[in-house]
Amino acid sequence: MAKWKAWLITIAAIVVLSAGAIFMALYNNLNTEWKYQRQAAQIALNESPVLHITSHSVFTDTVQEEVFSGTDAFGTQWYAFVSGPPWKVHAVRTKSVLKQAQVKAIAAKAGVHPISMHLGYLNGQHHSAVTASSQVVWEIYGTSDTGKRLYLYLNGETGKQLWKYVLST
Repeated sequence: MAKWKAWLITIAAIVVLSAGAIFMALYNNLNTEWKYQRQAAQIALNESPVLHITSHSVFTDTVQEEVFSGTDAFGTQWYAFVSGPPWKVHAVRTKSVLKQAQVKAIAAKAGVHPISMHLGYLNGQHHSAVTASSQVVWEIYGTSDTGKRLYLYLNGETGKQLWKYVLST
């Protein structure tokens, strides 16, 4: 009977230690990302009109871009697009950008059924590749009427289609 108790205690200790090791590995992995996001948020607060952040999302261009929305001292709503390091911040008033509901309607007219939508800011390389009056874009990942997966990029201010990439099956 004593052998069973020893084995049971040993197995329980191994399970607890393994769970602790997995937790620490996950925490260290996520903590690095959280640290980057905290730095980007502080940069947005320091170098843009945004004084209070209300939401956050991520846009992936050639670099990862943290997108914050928030308000300034007068209650005006802004988007702050932060990429880096080296840190670059671009601020745009939200009233100059199409709302998500408007973008969904434009996508539907183009035959795209959105799965996810992300607002982003084009870097100089991609902005020069298209004739867009704005560097703010909506990236829409969705399906076409025929069921194919695709990415649709729209000008963030006008809704004009910039690119459409149909993914191969």
